[in-house]
Amino acid sequence: DDFIAQVFLKAHPIGGWNGPNAGTFRVLGLGHVWAHGPEARERDRWLENVVQLPEDKLNLGACGRLTYLKTESDGSGVVSVDLSDVYADEKTSGLYEGYGAKRRPERLVASGVAGMRSIGVDYSGRAGVPCVLVIVDHITGGKSKLWMWHLGGDAAGKPTRAQPDAHLNDTKVDAAGTFTVRKPDGATLRATFVAPTKPSVVAEARKVTFHNAHSGDINAVLPAVFATGANPADGTFFVVVTIQRGAPPEVLVQGTGLDAKVTIGRCVVAFDGEKVVFREKD
Repeated sequence: DDFIAQVFLKAHPIGGWNGPNAGTFRVLGLGHVWAHGPEARERDRWLENVVQLPEDKLNLGACGRLTYLKTESDGSGVVSVDLSDVYADEKTSGLYEGYGAKRRPERLVASGVAGMRSIGVDYSGRAGVPCVLVIVDHITGGKSKLWMWHLGGDAAGKPTRAQPDAHLNDTKVDAAGTFTVRKPDGATLRATFVAPTKPSVVAEARKVTFHNAHSGDINAVLPAVFATGANPADGTFFVVVTIQRGAPPEVLVQGTGLDAKVTIGRCVVAFDGEKVVFREKD
């Protein structure tokens, strides 16, 4: 019945097989792995649950910078991270000193893209479910944006030894702006897109080609949920996820975009421009 939500800030460079995982996350709970990442040492940002910019050649292995942190005694919390270094041009080199990892902003090669991510988790139970996960991305500049949530199993959605939770077989895209994962034991995950409005959401094994600055283009088949806005260049995503046993709760949305207020039971969720905010319903 326990939950673990893990957010990777990547606050400084790490030697060895360090992955491009700034602003990524993992979620485990109710006996299932709901959000996972690459397990092999050869990693790529395309294998993480982030907003991809497939047409822009960016500095994907860079660090994130903490802009907000709040933790609660019940394990709830909010983390906001500036990902602008990740969205710099791939020609950026020597941005961090080899010893001490001091950031040298004069080394940054601008790409015209900037962005941040805020992730909040609420375990208080006031939503009527054991876990509420909120992910907000705000990215400006660049070309098309592709939001991803990786699903377990092979390209056909069948279980694999490394990822026993075959989410692709268990995943259904529901009414506009939601997808649901239903496990055989009755545990469910429901994700609601508050922004963008009326997104295109598809759960499938998709052939993708991603650019690697060191080894060139790489082709792969990735089982995942893919989401875009009506305008593919829109980099605003506000997603509310509930994880529970049984049917997901009603998610009420008032307003639009990052100004929206979301009510789940007695829990109200909002974004104040810097961070995800949870509060008790009046």
